Amino acid sequence: MAEAATLPRNGGAAALLVLHVARIELAAFLRHPLSIFWTLVYPLILFLLMNAIFGRPAAEGTALSYTDYLITGIAMLNVVGTSLFSFVLPLIKLRAQSRLRLLAAMPLPNEAFFAGFAVSRLLVLGAFSGLFLFALSHLAPHGAALSLGRTLSTTAFLVAGAVVFTGLGIVLASVIQRTGTAHAVTNILNVPLIFLSDLFLPTALFPAWMQRIAELSPVYVFVQALREIYTGQMPLAQQSSWMLALLSVGLLLIVWAGRRFGWTPPANG
Repeated sequence: MAEAATLPRNGGAAALLVLHVARIELAAFLRHPLSIFWTLVYPLILFLLMNAIFGRPAAEGTALSYTDYLITGIAMLNVVGTSLFSFVLPLIKLRAQSRLRLLAAMPLPNEAFFAGFAVSRLLVLGAFSGLFLFALSHLAPHGAALSLGRTLSTTAFLVAGAVVFTGLGIVLASVIQRTGTAHAVTNILNVPLIFLSDLFLPTALFPAWMQRIAELSPVYVFVQALREIYTGQMPLAQQSSWMLALLSVGLLLIVWAGRRFGWTPPANG
C-alpha cells in the first residue's frame, strides 16, 4: 500500500469504506467451498463424532457435562482456526506470487482493508457461533439448554476473542514473507493450540508436567473464561472487563499489523 494512503478524515466515509471491503470479503469467503467446509461444516462433524463417542451427563458436583465442554471447546477451536489461520496462508502465498501488487497502487488504506476483512470474518464467526452454541446445547443429549441471553453473552465473548486472533493472524501475515515459512509456523502453532488448550481433550488426562504447560496457553485461559460464561458463573462486570481488554488488544494488533503490511514480495525473493 502506498505510504501516503491514510484513512479518510471523514468518519462516516471511513466506516463506509470498511463496510464496503467487508461486503466484498464476505462474498468472497462464502463463494469458497473449502472456507464453508472448514468454518461451518467441519466443527459440526467433529462435535457429532466426539460427542457420540464420549458424550455423557455432568459428573456429580460439576456444572459442565462433556457435551457442554465439547460445545464450548469446538466453538473456540473454530474461532482460532478461522480468525488466526484461514487468512494467513492464502495472503502470504498471493503476495509471494506478486498477485497483490495492484493493491499497492490503489488508494485503499491498509487499515481499511484489514478492518473490512476482520468485520467479514467476525460476522461469519458470530452468526455461526451463536447458532452452534444455542442449537447444540438444546438438541445434543446432556446439553445445558442455554437461554437466549446466555447464548448472546457467550457468543459476544467469543467474538471479542476472535478480534484478538484475527489481529494475530494479520501480524503473522505482515511478518512472514515466504509461503514455506508460513506453513511451518502455522503448523507449529496449530498443533499445541489444538491439543494443549483444553478444547476437546481434557487436560486432566495429561501428566502433571504437561498440565502446567497447557495452562500457559492463552487459548486455555480464554476457554476457561468462556466456560464460566457458558455456565453462568462469571459476573457481568468481570465479563465486560474481559471483553474490553480483548477488543482493545485486538484492534491495536489489527491497526499495527495493517500499517506495516507490504503488498509486494521481498526483494530477495
